[in-house]
Formats: sequence, structure tokens, C-alpha cells
Amino acid sequence: MNVSIYILAGGKSSRMGSDKATTLFHGKQLIQHVIDIVALISPNIFILSNHDNHTKFGFECIKDIIKEVGPAGGIDTMLQHSKHEKNILVSCDMPFIDVVSIQKIITASNNYDIAVPLLNNYPEALIGVYHSSCKEKWRNELIKGERKLSTFISKFNTHLIDGNELQKENPLLFSNFNSLKDIEAHGQ
Repeated sequence: MNVSIYILAGGKSSRMGSDKATTLFHGKQLIQHVIDIVALISPNIFILSNHDNHTKFGFECIKDIIKEVGPAGGIDTMLQHSKHEKNILVSCDMPFIDVVSIQKIITASNNYDIAVPLLNNYPEALIGVYHSSCKEKWRNELIKGERKLSTFISKFNTHLIDGNELQKENPLLFSNFNSLKDIEAHGQ
């Protein structure tokens, strides 16, 4: 598939207490769970990370162009870096993602700038498809001081996919891990 996949792994992991991406879950680092799934979709995988040790996963690591602005800066870096029209963004702390759900989001992104699931009236912006045509407007909003992802995506032609429908097929799809308690709650 002619897309780029970007795994967001550059956060501070303050609630986890250590690098979230390399935290073990069911015998593998969290990011490796994500890599194993997205590698089935495209070989064009990049890691959005400010951590030098993430190069050990064998993919190009890209540091934020604009520092200290949270996930919005990671998306900006992805859009500036990408050579493909469609860019899949997945957070490193979502070990239950699956190929079918990602493919549904890709299909739903046709004719839209952005496609992300909407779950309980909240856009899940860290699993979605972002079209390269967003890059100038995204950068401009970031420079103006915007940081909230839901506000960002509201300024684009965004397809909000029914996340509850996606979750029927995979009840754990949107589970993400922000603390060791989250990992323990899922059997580790």
C-alpha cells in the first residue's frame, strides 16, 4: 500500500515513569506490538521520537521539528517529512490495534483531509489517517499556538468514523497505556 506509517513514540511518558514505548507488555515492548501490526500494511514505517534509543527498532526515527508542543508537533513533523499522500498515525501505546481496523480508517479517509475514529464523542486523533495536503495549514495552526488535537482536526475536512462500530470488532482497539496500572489491568 502506498502510504507512510508513523508511530508516535516521542512523548515524555511522565505518568508511566519511564519510556512508554519500551515498557514491556506480554513479553514485548509496547512499540513492538504496534510495529508487528503496521508492518503488515506497509513497509514505509517511521518512528516519531525524540529518544535516541528508538533507532534499535530498525526504522528511521524522526525528531520533532517544533519541540515541546506535544502530539500536535509529532503530527506536524510527520506531515513535513512524508513523501506519501496518506499518512497513518498510530500511538506506540496502543498494543491492540489490528490490520482490519486500520484498513477501515484508510478506506474512510478517501476524499477527506483527515480520518479518525470518534469514540463517545471524543476524536481518537492518535490513530488515524492524515493527508499530506494538511501540512501547511497544520503548521500555521501550530505556530499560532494551537495544541489541542480535537481543535486542530475540526479545522480540516475530517471524517469522524464511528469508533463504537470499530470497537464491536475489537473491544480493546482503543486501549492505551499511560501508566503501569493500565498495563497491570490488562494482565501484566
